[in-house]
Amino acid sequence: MFGHHGPGRMKRPDRPGGAAGLVVAAVVAVALAFAAPARADYEAGRKAWDAGDPAAALAEWRAAADAGDRRAMLALGRLRLQGLGAPQNYVEAHKWFNLAASRGAMEAVEERDALAARMTPAQVAAAQERAAAWRPGGASPEAETAAAAAPPASDAGPPPPRAIREAQERLALLALLGGKKLVGMARAEAAEDRREAGSRWADGETFRECDVCPEMVVVPAGSFMMGSPSSEEGRDDDEGPVHPVTIAEPFAVGVYEVTRGEFARFVSATGHDTGSSCWTWESGEGKLRSGRNWRSPGFSQTDRDPVVCVSWDDARAYVAWLSEKTGEEYRLLSESEWEYAARAGTTTRYSWGESASGQCRYANGADGSTGFDWAVECDDGYARTSPVGSFAANGWGLHDVHGNVWEWVEDCWNGSYAGAPSDGRAWGSGECGRRVLRGGSWLSDPRDLRSAFRSWYDSGDRFDCYGFRVARTLAP
Repeated sequence: MFGHHGPGRMKRPDRPGGAAGLVVAAVVAVALAFAAPARADYEAGRKAWDAGDPAAALAEWRAAADAGDRRAMLALGRLRLQGLGAPQNYVEAHKWFNLAASRGAMEAVEERDALAARMTPAQVAAAQERAAAWRPGGASPEAETAAAAAPPASDAGPPPPRAIREAQERLALLALLGGKKLVGMARAEAAEDRREAGSRWADGETFRECDVCPEMVVVPAGSFMMGSPSSEEGRDDDEGPVHPVTIAEPFAVGVYEVTRGEFARFVSATGHDTGSSCWTWESGEGKLRSGRNWRSPGFSQTDRDPVVCVSWDDARAYVAWLSEKTGEEYRLLSESEWEYAARAGTTTRYSWGESASGQCRYANGADGSTGFDWAVECDDGYARTSPVGSFAANGWGLHDVHGNVWEWVEDCWNGSYAGAPSDGRAWGSGECGRRVLRGGSWLSDPRDLRSAFRSWYDSGDRFDCYGFRVARTLAP
């Protein structure tokens, strides 16, 4: 059941002097007097941040930024980039980095440019338009002048992106404990962003609709060529024929695969039966083992790891629960939606490019730490699953579309794309006792991590490398 491709491969299975000096000193004194509220807001934000309250920090820094404080602008950019205290939003993060950079915050230049490399041209243009249209919220020219003379922006708020992983995990817990306050602020910020963009949903906008809901990102409408050309290295026949697919409306996709912690809350709330056995890879052998399930898959996991040992039926039950809880349409992605979102506008073998050499940066696949014969030579630091978000996101902000766990999608299995839907719908005919899996896992070789690679398994079966990601239909 476990080939070198892993389970599910069933077809083969960032001082002057004199009078002039007196005049300058007087002007500076007046400016500093006007700037006092901004400085107070900024320092209050620092205290809130240090106390572990990102939502309060956000509010204080927004007030300071409205008075022109560049340190607060840099802090806001970092908060929006990381999704701390407010929904993750690349466009808003770029805007604040841009504003901070224009006021002399040198760190903001580096962080803005690093972020721009992860954004689409349309997102960068939208961010630049927002920055150009921004005006201080009632701040006097004197206050903005004094704020520009504030201490260097290196003191600004949360740590830069390269140093925040531990803070993210701590704040994820705080988000759970903070409950309605954080969720309410997130919804208000998301609504403001949509109004500024002139539509209900902005491309790249992130949101979380309840305290136990996955974080979602809005994927833009568009068209792409699904499948792989005959010239692609490692291609299988079932990846063709290459055909156009048009996604007519934006939709939301989980930023991360559903985590063990998120799934646990579903099981606790519903009492859903998740079985008492799972196919697992242990001691160099893959087989069905009793006593194995999502709570005990045969290796250690944190609540931030993707849930495993879940069937397609389990995944469907989870999205039905989310839909009932929120009143919105949560569901599994269709196979074409999955590939569209995973590619994020690319046409290469992987969303990061053609070469498998980038695997250990972008994907938790079979690597040097596993000891597998089919592993790549690099070491990604994880022999089994990794906490979601441990690897770089694709161009649309989705993590782990390559590797970590295979992801169940809605479609019935068909051995080719002949007759496949071209409008993004799930394929509801074919071998419907078998359902499609995409993306590869910690057990997969580079060939199976490609954007076009397809696999399947029976809808009721569970494996220690199978999980899922959710989608949400967006009302216009």
